[in-house]
Amino acid sequence: MDDASFRLRLEGRAERLEIARVRLTALAQMLRGLRWRARLRENTALLRETAAGQAAVEEALAVVARRAKAESWPESSQVMRGAAEVEQLANRVAALALKRLGVKSRPEDLAQRLEHLELLVLAEPRLVLPGQRWKTAQQVLPPTHPDVQRAGRFAAVLEPLFKRPMQPSARMPFTLEELDGLAAAWPDGQRALAAVWTRVEKIDSAGTLTAFLRRRAINTPRHAPKNGAEQVLAAEFWSHFALGRLAELTQSPIAPVECAEPERFEVLRWLIARQTDVDARLPSSSTLADSRAGLMELAVELSSLPPRPRIGDPQGEAWWKRLTERAERAEQAVGAPDYQKLQDNLRLFLRVLQPPNKTPPVYRALATLPHPSVSNGSEPTTLVQLVEAMRAKMA
Repeated sequence: MDDASFRLRLEGRAERLEIARVRLTALAQMLRGLRWRARLRENTALLRETAAGQAAVEEALAVVARRAKAESWPESSQVMRGAAEVEQLANRVAALALKRLGVKSRPEDLAQRLEHLELLVLAEPRLVLPGQRWKTAQQVLPPTHPDVQRAGRFAAVLEPLFKRPMQPSARMPFTLEELDGLAAAWPDGQRALAAVWTRVEKIDSAGTLTAFLRRRAINTPRHAPKNGAEQVLAAEFWSHFALGRLAELTQSPIAPVECAEPERFEVLRWLIARQTDVDARLPSSSTLADSRAGLMELAVELSSLPPRPRIGDPQGEAWWKRLTERAERAEQAVGAPDYQKLQDNLRLFLRVLQPPNKTPPVYRALATLPHPSVSNGSEPTTLVQLVEAMRAKMA
């Protein structure tokens, strides 16, 4: 048999060994040089590709050795010489990598040493000069890095949702399914962004690269990301933009109650449900106390005041019923800052609320805020009492 037959019987493994020979030769030359850190930093893709393909190379070498022994392949054949050269190069690169990494890497195989070399040359703190910042960012944030890939997937979720026009006074721009998908992607996306910024800050001894990327992340992406650094910048921009939009969409309906970030998706889900069912309730959870939910429900009802909430009118009766139920639930939050804000709002409503044929003296009510606490029972003080007083005034 000749070399062509050997290559055919190896089913593509000979070609795999030839690629490995080229890669290992280049790595051996880099690791021997004085500027080995800089040269490896410029060729981190070579480190990753070699490490990723090392298992397949070892499998190919094992197949060549087994078939050569079983079929008596001559040592002088091109396939056998190539396999021997690859094995020698792998041992040489492994030894050079051990020399650069130190004795702590002695138990590791070649693939693990190459992975650690990549971390060493990329994560090593250094001064990044102005002309090197974008190039360094692409080196530190390669598109194959898991955290960069997670950030890219996060941006792909955010961009189509938040490109839509959004007005707090209009209907929510999401369906429940879209909001649930966003809520599921949000924690992992935030962790991915935190991880990549930590990676950048770790190597940026003077902070110049971090500041440079933070400034670029403010700009709206103009095209699809072409590398890992652009994926991170797109994810950072859309994450920041989404955070502001979500806060705006949440805060406007429930003002003056403040919505904490962990509560946001639960409140948004309820606000979407409420668009088609005004009787929908905001459920309590581990992150949203029942009293807090009651305060938010009451705030939304106050912001959706019917034009003429008169006794006997079906729409007005339904609103008064909801307002009373929400006030009873919110009463559990007595003493909380948001409770006081709603109490002041209800007192203001009570002062300006007049029969429909009269003009509310708004300026007089505003001039008397904040209202002093009344303890002698001459004025209503609790949320429920204030709602009852408002209803009686409209009777």
